[in-house]
Amino acid sequence: PQLLEAGGSVRWEAKIELAMHTGNVGSSFRKKLAAVAKQNPESMLVNELFIGDQRKITSTCKQLGLHLKGGFQQHKCFMKFADQCGYKYLLNSASIGYANKFKSLLLCGSVVIYVR
Repeated sequence: PQLLEAGGSVRWEAKIELAMHTGNVGSSFRKKLAAVAKQNPESMLVNELFIGDQRKITSTCKQLGLHLKGGFQQHKCFMKFADQCGYKYLLNSASIGYANKFKSLLLCGSVVIYVR
């Protein structure tokens, strides 16, 4: 219920005009996403974050004002699920291990792009 509520909390017109991915960028697929984001910061944001980073990174991208800045950000901030739903386009890609975020992203009311 909380994910569904977060997904409906941002109107389409109010969503940020960036394609966004947040999470680990270790797989070859996600490294390509990061490279494209670095070259196209006006249209794409890749926010790299590792599972262990939650102990070190304590501010959200929104709190730091980095949620509107495209490009490739590494280990600077994290995104709450509701904040991820604030983007018009959400990128999903294969990971090194099991990636289970896809079904949650679909609840955002954003366009979810699965990148191979």
